[in-house]
Amino acid sequence: MATLRKTEAKRTRATRSAPPLARTPPVARLVMTVDPETGLEEASLFEAAAKMAELGVRHLPVVDERGVLVGMLSDRDIRTSIGDPVEALRGRRDESEARVSDVMAADPLRAELETPLSDIAGMLADEHIGAVPIVDEGERPVGIDDVTWSRVHQAVVEVHQTPDKRVERMVQLLRSKGFNNI
Repeated sequence: MATLRKTEAKRTRATRSAPPLARTPPVARLVMTVDPETGLEEASLFEAAAKMAELGVRHLPVVDERGVLVGMLSDRDIRTSIGDPVEALRGRRDESEARVSDVMAADPLRAELETPLSDIAGMLADEHIGAVPIVDEGERPVGIDDVTWSRVHQAVVEVHQTPDKRVERMVQLLRSKGFNNI
């Protein structure tokens, strides 16, 4: 029993004298939606709109026949092309006329699993986009970071256990520039 106490005392001293672990910045894999649904670039725009409405998503990574990311389709792209997707689907316009590749954002910004959230936040703000696809080494989507600023801030707080002042300042700056959904 005395040996056990010495061992416990050694562990306690070692723990107290050890330097604090460095905190790693929050990264994409912490907040992304895993295995996002994707759409094919040659698919009908109406099929993609129906898929997005069914899934309740605003962004759809677009891939080629190999599964490699080639674009991003947003609800805004669809609205610009066909108007209100729900109304257009009710009217069942000729589905053969519009393809995803006709209206998607080609060669979208993308991030990797370990991309810091601060970099993704910068992409969202600089490019005025609402989502960033997360890709693997082969450029295949493995996640989507449909991040809102509040989710970015929450992830930073969870990792650091205290609000990150830089993120707070960024949120305040964005709000002052009219980004009110954060």
